[in-house]
Amino acid sequence: MDREQILKQVITNLAVVTVSILVALVLRFLGILSLDRSLSHRLYWDFADSSLTAAANSTIPILLVGVLIFGALAFIQQWANLEKGSGLILRSVAHSIFFALMLLVRLGLPEDATFPRYTLVLAWLLSILGIGLLHFTRSLGPVSRGQILYNRANQFLIDMLVIVGAFVIAYMVRFDGLPMVPYSGQLLVVAPYVSLVYLLSNCSWGVYAFIWHFIALREAIVIGQAVGSAALFILIIRILVLERYPVLQIPFGILVIQPMLVICGLLGVRILRRLQYHYQSRSKSVKIKQTTEKKRVLIVGAGEAGRMLLSELIQRSDFHVIGFVDDDVRKLKKVIGGIRVLGTTQQITVLLKEKEIDEVILCMPTAPGIVIREAVAHCQAMDVPTSTIPSLSEIILGKVSIGHLRHVEVEDLLGRETVVFPRDDKQLISCFQRCRIMVTGSGGSIGSELVRQLSHYGPEALILLDKDENGLHEIGIEIAEMYDGKLVELVADIQDNQRLRRIFMEHRPQIIFHAAAYKHVPMMEKNPSQAILNNVIGSQNIIELAVEFDLERFVLISSDKAVNPANIMGASKRLCEIMVQNTAQQQSSTRFCAVRFGNVLGSRGSVVPLFRKWLTEGIDLKVTHPEVERFFMTIPEAVQLVIQAGSLGREGEIFVLDMGEPVKILDLAHQMIELSGLKEGRDVNIQFTGLRPGEKLFEELIHEDVEESSPTSYKRLSVLKSSSVGQKNADRVIELLKKAAQDDDVFAIQRILESMGIGYRQRGLKKETCSN
Repeated sequence: MDREQILKQVITNLAVVTVSILVALVLRFLGILSLDRSLSHRLYWDFADSSLTAAANSTIPILLVGVLIFGALAFIQQWANLEKGSGLILRSVAHSIFFALMLLVRLGLPEDATFPRYTLVLAWLLSILGIGLLHFTRSLGPVSRGQILYNRANQFLIDMLVIVGAFVIAYMVRFDGLPMVPYSGQLLVVAPYVSLVYLLSNCSWGVYAFIWHFIALREAIVIGQAVGSAALFILIIRILVLERYPVLQIPFGILVIQPMLVICGLLGVRILRRLQYHYQSRSKSVKIKQTTEKKRVLIVGAGEAGRMLLSELIQRSDFHVIGFVDDDVRKLKKVIGGIRVLGTTQQITVLLKEKEIDEVILCMPTAPGIVIREAVAHCQAMDVPTSTIPSLSEIILGKVSIGHLRHVEVEDLLGRETVVFPRDDKQLISCFQRCRIMVTGSGGSIGSELVRQLSHYGPEALILLDKDENGLHEIGIEIAEMYDGKLVELVADIQDNQRLRRIFMEHRPQIIFHAAAYKHVPMMEKNPSQAILNNVIGSQNIIELAVEFDLERFVLISSDKAVNPANIMGASKRLCEIMVQNTAQQQSSTRFCAVRFGNVLGSRGSVVPLFRKWLTEGIDLKVTHPEVERFFMTIPEAVQLVIQAGSLGREGEIFVLDMGEPVKILDLAHQMIELSGLKEGRDVNIQFTGLRPGEKLFEELIHEDVEESSPTSYKRLSVLKSSSVGQKNADRVIELLKKAAQDDDVFAIQRILESMGIGYRQRGLKKETCSN
């Protein structure tokens, strides 16, 4: 015989009986209040006194009789192995016997020894209804049962019972037992109104919008605020209004005790629900976890990101977290979320062997590149695979969760501290919310990411302009799924001034991010006329229209190659900066600025995807020179810089990012070979091809002789003091460049650029070889 099951049935039936009697008392009380006013006053006090006396006198007999009857019921049900339908009938018979005995006992006892017969009859009917509801909910699945038991109406009912119970207990604590007359009557009169105040306060604070099994500190604080507001309101009413009615003057001790009990009760029922949900979830996954072979995991990084990752991995059946590794000596041997910090990153090799680790997860989003590279090297030496969490920008923008693990990429080894700003940045919201924003070159790497991030600031319209229909089509489909505003996709060439004018007249943009440009240095060296016509003359078209249509802001995407340009592409970008600065000085309504940054990882045609493609195909990596260095940043970083600068720009400023230390392309090649699991010299080699036309060994972000930088309100974003390099007679020179480009006179283009004093020098070019 299962004693635990019998005890559970006895307690359940006693609970149904108790609740039924309480509800019957409340219903009788409401019925009395509906009678004639003079009659209800006398009946009310009689009912209150008799109910409290009956509760005191009959509690123990009720419990004894209930234990005997419902215990026998449970014993018979298990002994006879009755089906569910028969069990329901048997419980109904047992409840009927219980209340019949209560009525029989009442005939031989004084009136105040037990409850009135009408109350007992009503309680009997309610108990039959209660056990029917219990039977119905038990016949449902766990999901359906939870939806019914914990819907909004039942949450409201449970909270009301908690509030009333807390009020009764507060009286009992205050008076060291059952309250004396007239406080016993006061309790019954005031309880409904106190409950109403607390429930209305809960509604106004949004307590019933919370999901019980996700209750946490934030929800607990809101519940505390709701209870505190209700208690304060009742206290004010007690002081200002109820002083005129002595019978309703609630003791101040009760007004202090009850809110504390209410908070404990409201949080208690929700915590119980969370524990129940957690138990059900764990029990569902027991079989899966028993049959699934878990990976023994070591987490590198015991910071906030590591704790968040741990909470997700604990819920998964395929991982078993063995411990943390962290270089903060204050965390060594400490326990975080039940998992110990075992050592530092220098001890990874030893821990991998001792703990038989199957996989290492890097969880250091802000760690220097050298730390990450050393950790990966330790794992590779022991042939243990490594994974990492997504970047902070991907998590904040809602693309993935922290538990979405991926393989370690070369971007992680570069160790750039990701520049992340909150999506609720007030300055950015005030600049871009409810504005019509145009992004030229929106199908490219930078332009498409600009569109993604700008969509989060709630612009009125996003106007996507590009001459590449494929890129434009792809970003249009992607943004349409996440953006609720007006989306306009326009195929247009920025060299077509008439087409641009019609677009400006129809769509009236207020802000422009100008990202359309030819960017590949070797290609532009072969096609210098197109570099000038697209990058310079096309930008001139956009700038002139921005002034003509009185736009609010214009943001130019520039490049580090604009500093002391050694190629046509860099020179064209420097000319664009000069046009922005000149235009900003000549007019005052549109706010102009330019943004200068280095290479972006993962953009089309850049070195990282090219190396990755060659490694996949088994082709040797080609590096131009063993000493060549470049600055690198991720595409989200570049776009964050652009958006931040766009909110700050006023008078043609040039903004730059503190990009850290430059990276040797040769080192990048070595690291990518290692990450691919290949061996240099055996599987793949590195070839040196020599610098291509227009390439420099080292890139620069600032023209040190004439430019100085100062910090801005955004971390790692600097602004350059206005430079006059190359600005003299710029308008006339650009007209000459335009004519030379239209005539495809390469020598004239190079001669004009050299004469501007922007640092451009073309080496080894002869007139007779370039006249074509």
